[in-house]
Amino acid sequence: MRWAKTCMAGMDIFIDKRRTLIKILMWDRSGFVIYYKKLSSGTIERPKDIKDQISVTTLMLMLEGVELKSSRLRKRYKKRAKY
Repeated sequence: MRWAKTCMAGMDIFIDKRRTLIKILMWDRSGFVIYYKKLSSGTIERPKDIKDQISVTTLMLMLEGVELKSSRLRKRYKKRAKY
């Protein structure tokens, strides 16, 4: 079951129904790459407030097993684009 895309182009995320394994399908310059992680205990938490895309930061938190609803990201400086 396809679940979401990341903000990076060419990356799809698949999570099974039991939420014990995650597959990340990514396009490399020479072909497809599959990253696969299966949990021996626990489940993968999916963010509740996303529609179709998640950030790379959220993906990394999911893979590390961080509880997403209790975590809070701090503000970071972003340089404004000059027009």
